[in-house]
Amino acid sequence: MNIKSIDITFDFELIIVLIALSLLILFAFYTYKYTLPPTSKFVKFLLASIRSIIFIFLVILLIDPIIKVTYQKINTLAIKVFVDNSNSMVMPDSVANVEKVRGIIEEIADKFGHSVKLYTFGERIKPLNPDSLESINFSEYSTDFTPINSHLDFDSTSASVIISDGIITTGNDYITSKAVPLFTVGVGDSILHPDIYIENIYYNKIIYAGTETEIEVVIRNNLTAGISKTIDFYLDNTLISRKQIELDYSGINRIKFNFTTATPGKHKITINVQPEKNEFNKNNNTKTVFIDVLKNKTKIFLIAGKPSSDFTVINLILSNNENFNTKKIVFISPQKIYGSENISQIDSSELFILIDFPLKSTPEKFVKQVYETIMGKNVPFLQFITTNTELSFLDKYKEIMPLTVDKINTDILEINTLTNNSFFFNEKELHSLPPLIANGNRYRFSPNTEMHLAYSLNNKSIPFFITSSTGNRKSAFFLAEAIWRWHLTIAERSNILLPEFFNKLIKWLTADNKKKLFKIFPQKELFATVEEMEFTAEVYDPTFTPVNNASIRMEIKSGELKSELQFIPVKNGIYTAKISGLSAGDYKFTADAEYDNITLSDSGQFSVINADPEKITTLMNTELLKRIAYNSNGKYYSPESIANLYDELEKLLERRKSQEILTSNIELKSNHTIIFLLIFLFTVEWLLRKRIGML
Repeated sequence: MNIKSIDITFDFELIIVLIALSLLILFAFYTYKYTLPPTSKFVKFLLASIRSIIFIFLVILLIDPIIKVTYQKINTLAIKVFVDNSNSMVMPDSVANVEKVRGIIEEIADKFGHSVKLYTFGERIKPLNPDSLESINFSEYSTDFTPINSHLDFDSTSASVIISDGIITTGNDYITSKAVPLFTVGVGDSILHPDIYIENIYYNKIIYAGTETEIEVVIRNNLTAGISKTIDFYLDNTLISRKQIELDYSGINRIKFNFTTATPGKHKITINVQPEKNEFNKNNNTKTVFIDVLKNKTKIFLIAGKPSSDFTVINLILSNNENFNTKKIVFISPQKIYGSENISQIDSSELFILIDFPLKSTPEKFVKQVYETIMGKNVPFLQFITTNTELSFLDKYKEIMPLTVDKINTDILEINTLTNNSFFFNEKELHSLPPLIANGNRYRFSPNTEMHLAYSLNNKSIPFFITSSTGNRKSAFFLAEAIWRWHLTIAERSNILLPEFFNKLIKWLTADNKKKLFKIFPQKELFATVEEMEFTAEVYDPTFTPVNNASIRMEIKSGELKSELQFIPVKNGIYTAKISGLSAGDYKFTADAEYDNITLSDSGQFSVINADPEKITTLMNTELLKRIAYNSNGKYYSPESIANLYDELEKLLERRKSQEILTSNIELKSNHTIIFLLIFLFTVEWLLRKRIGML
């Protein structure tokens, strides 16, 4: 702290204060000029001095001065150092790497002192005390870089340093900071050892039961090219396929496997390649992933009261989407129906799309069959109400209609989109599209209706695309026609605008609204034997209010092995439980939550593999560390060039220093120290006078 000035202010003239102090001091010394009994000059001087100081303090309290201190404060931002505390950091040369890391940290702490904030990271980020470097034991079984992003705030950080081998076993490698320079220091195994490992398994995110699908396996090799290897593909621990390959001299082999799953749900895929005798790392010859298999393609019934361009375009869009199984029914005339063989399957529909339906000519029996199926089975539907739609039919099914006709308009209007309040469309794209056709009918909408698109009529905003969701029932209404124009226009992205719209809308319409009142979530589906396994539970009452007093027990089974977990509450209906030491295998769990005489149940599965994630890859990923530094305006350093890092940090620390002029006001009247001094001085004076015999 650098004091710039000290100012004293009070309400009296300075000359008056000085005169008063002089007179009081003279009076104090005059009082003790003659004493009874007589005493020495020293005692007289001492008593007079004490009395003078008392008078000075009394005057200070009387005039109530304010002392204003102005000083300069230098603000130094932090240098944040993140140290990888995972197990891969010390393979294979543990002693040397430990000494390197601790040496770098100690030198940074010595050079920059209190400006340094230390953290370790692996499974999670933890603060590190510079005096407790022995707590860096490189014992964590996973490495996650992503939490570092939340600590790179510009206002408190001048620079950040990551000390790591760049091997990520969880999360992703997206870490960047344009505002705060990020430097990386590579410490780890940089020697290439003989190794064969499965780098990745690529598979479709959407897989349907009974449909053949393909996976691609990427196998890498170091110093083992030309060797013949057998690749085994297991589905749910059953050998499905085996292929023979020769390890490529490029270091990469890509192998494809085709398979079909008969049942929906989670399935386990395992790829295995037998290790060589001289392989340095035999923990990475097997890789397991879990896939989600859906029950079937979404079964859609596309029903039209007559052939039309809108029907043709929508049918084309749905047919080109491999996720939809579309059944068509089109009334050419009341007696002639295209797709009449599909009428008997209407009960199996998962979604109805109704265009120009119903018309006056549409058989009432069929109209009743469609809408009663919707009502009876809560089937979601998309209704296109056009200038030909017979609205009187719709009045009969008000239970599922989120709108009623308020006023019928027989005019034919061309409408342009005025407003877009929807994630289904991009606003800029809508303004470049051609107009649609509507008749300008006025509708009243139920309270649970959400307006997405509207047009202007007589200075009023008229909705023409709405959605509704009540309980487990969902619907959407397009109150216009000629949507084919949006697909065939020459506007940019017009060929994918409608396919994207229908894909999003159908996903929303067919999404499951049923949220479970009790659910168990494993931290992940695939654990390693060395890891601690964490589970989270959520409990709600029938109104979806969190339940905080539930008792939750979970049983874990794998063959003859059984374990039981008791969950502990965290907050807001969330509970956690942990277990460690499980052997490799596939596990199933069942759990019960009990509260207020109510019992809820849930079940699931997970797997444990006999592998340490930190030992799957041991070669330092220098390229990743360089990319992170480059994307964050920093640089990569090796332990040998670390001195250059210190120079960079010193420059950044100096550049981000800021000066702040601060003012502090001291009011002596409110300072208890003066009161205590007065009491002390009065006491000393009284004791001296009593001892001398002046009292």
